[in-house]
Amino acid sequence: VFDRVIGLRVVSIAAERVAGRIDMRPDLVGHFAYRRLHGGVISTGLDAMAGLAIMAALGARHMDETVAQRLARFARLGTIELRVDFLRPAIGDRFDLSAEVMRIGSRVASARMEFRGADGALLSTGAPRLEILRRELNLEELRRPALDKGLDPNQVLAGYLALDKGDITVEQVLHALEI
Repeated sequence: VFDRVIGLRVVSIAAERVAGRIDMRPDLVGHFAYRRLHGGVISTGLDAMAGLAIMAALGARHMDETVAQRLARFARLGTIELRVDFLRPAIGDRFDLSAEVMRIGSRVASARMEFRGADGALLSTGAPRLEILRRELNLEELRRPALDKGLDPNQVLAGYLALDKGDITVEQVLHALEI
């Protein structure tokens, strides 16, 4: 949900690589004299891209499981370390983000992330580690809080995946993961 606040949109998704975009807005400025994007927006966007890339890779690697089992795996991820290197000021009208899975182990996953300007210039890089929690969680545990609050579970799931439905839908994610 927070990813929508910063305007993060997913533009492509594959089994181990995702790409996204953030359009500059006045409320995302970190330094008004230069109209520079706030570093927290960069970090948040890169973290979300890495998480989504790892979710896609987990889904693709467990095609023998049911859809519910694969979706439940997504809820067991959590960032435990996030390194972001700010190489150049993020000044521009649009920014492109990407993340690629480097390794998925039994307890920890890692990725490589890039944050680029519209001209392709590399502005920031990142490397996260995400913990893969051992506790089993079923899809009903994800849906129950939504249903209890009278919300559409599919919308909650889309928000959980940090997808802007205007650019990519849950159905497209499931299709990309061959679900």
